[in-house]
Amino acid sequence: MNSESTGLQKRTIGPRSAIAGVAITLAGVALAVPWATPLAAAAPGESGDPATIAFDHTLVAATEAMPGEYMVQTGYYTLNESGNGTWSAESDAPPSKNYIPVSDHVTIAARGGRVLWVSDVMVPLGFVISTGGSWGPIELVLTSRGLFSHILSGSGARSCWDHAHGSVIGYTRTGVPSGYSLGGRVSPMRRAGGTVYVKSTYPWWFKQTATEVDTISSATRLPSASVVHVSGAPGHPAFVFRQTVQWLKTPPVQPKVPLCASVER
Repeated sequence: MNSESTGLQKRTIGPRSAIAGVAITLAGVALAVPWATPLAAAAPGESGDPATIAFDHTLVAATEAMPGEYMVQTGYYTLNESGNGTWSAESDAPPSKNYIPVSDHVTIAARGGRVLWVSDVMVPLGFVISTGGSWGPIELVLTSRGLFSHILSGSGARSCWDHAHGSVIGYTRTGVPSGYSLGGRVSPMRRAGGTVYVKSTYPWWFKQTATEVDTISSATRLPSASVVHVSGAPGHPAFVFRQTVQWLKTPPVQPKVPLCASVER
């Protein structure tokens, strides 16, 4: 599946994405998630087994017809609170000192095969880190009005929202295609009862290779899980991340995003 930028066959992810600035102002963040990033029809360079590529076309149609999805990703991002209201995120490698892993809880609403809004609640696996900060989940929401963020709990938590800059899980705008597509070089799909398993490989950063296995319902053509193994390269250890997804039958309710008074002025 492609993000809006297609520098790689499946997704474009910076190896050291950053969340920086007061009140979680995002600076060039590219938090990409395979389920959640917009597709560009079929992924560029899609090749391999013809029957699996044909199956992929039905996958695109089925996922574009859904009004929403809820995805949980683990094993990819870590967060650090460096003080003075500044946060940073690392991806694509084992956590550095003072960084803690997070799970991303993503909701995407769609209509007519186009994204209406996206939210990502980044939940730290442990709220207190060695810098002395104590903070809870960070919520990011992208709507047609722009990108917003706030802290849900812990020090600095408040109910109002601040403007943010960057992207959420690879999205920089709404209105883009909402479906899911396989990409890279696909192997012949394997069937087990009502489940289809598809393996694909595609380039990653730093001359690495990603090998992804998707779990898909044969009846509905809707993916339910994926596991991605990224090979190692000099200075960049191998790592694994996972996603699970639930496809929503009714449209999710868009979060209310009241701006903080300091932002409204």
